[in-house]
This record gives sequence, C-alpha cells and structure tokens, in this order.
Amino acid sequence: MLRTHIVFALALLFAMPTAAQRFTDHLRRTAPGQGVVTIHQDADIEALVNGVATGESLAADEGARQATAKAKGYRIQVYSGGNSRESKNEATRVGNRVKQHFAQLPVYTHFHSPRWTCRVGDFRSIEEANETLRQMKATQQFGEAVIVRSTINVAIY
Repeated sequence: MLRTHIVFALALLFAMPTAAQRFTDHLRRTAPGQGVVTIHQDADIEALVNGVATGESLAADEGARQATAKAKGYRIQVYSGGNSRESKNEATRVGNRVKQHFAQLPVYTHFHSPRWTCRVGDFRSIEEANETLRQMKATQQFGEAVIVRSTINVAIY
C-alpha cells in the first residue's frame, strides 16, 4: 500500500512540470484576433516552473522578452585549451576578439572537463555554421576554428 502511494506521488511530481510548461507556452503564443500576454519574470523562475531558461534579448520590432529553449544544432569552436587559469584567460580573450569582429554572434566560454573552450553562435543547420565559419576565417583571426555539434539556444515564439 505504501509502495502504491509512493509511485503515485512520484508520477504526480513528474507530471507537474510538463503541464506548467504547456501553460506558459500557451500564454506566449500569438493568434490573429487575440490579445497578447507579456510575462515578466526572472529567468530562475522560468527555469524552475518550465525547466527552460528565458533569454534577455529584445525583439527588434516588439521590444519584448523572448523565451529560449535548448535544441540540437551547431556552434563554431574558436578555442580549446587546457585546464589552467591561463587557458581560461585565453578563452576569454578569443571570445572578446570574436565580439569585436562579429558582434551579433553569442559567445560561450565554458569549462568542459578537462579543458576550457570558447564557442560561438547558435546554428540550426550546418550550412549556416559553415557560412559564418568562412567569414571568420576570411578575417585571418580564427584559423583554428571548427564546427562542432552542440546543444544550442533557440527562440520560442
């Protein structure tokens, strides 16, 4: 009997985040002839309720927040070093150099054990990533850049 109650409680706990995610996603959708709901909340609340983080980027024409979700895609790796502080600093320097040349690209500097990496962009297709890689290599600043599969951030509309 106790086992049945525990299984029921666990099933209920796992079902709750799914329903919450559908709820806030439903509110964010736009439909012709209907009003618009704008949700202003901290990214931590979004992650807690929906299991996804929100982006702080502004929509050019609406000036509203956009929610983001994770998806499979591609990024361009412009640096990969060791696990030292020097490697961390170099990854940051390379990321800043990318921002100087390509201000529109998001830069991600992370420690993926056992090394520091600097990756840029959120590309859904390899063709998009390849075009940006060609532009980067044309600057002659990022000769070691390569395309890697990665989990990317995509906007939810």
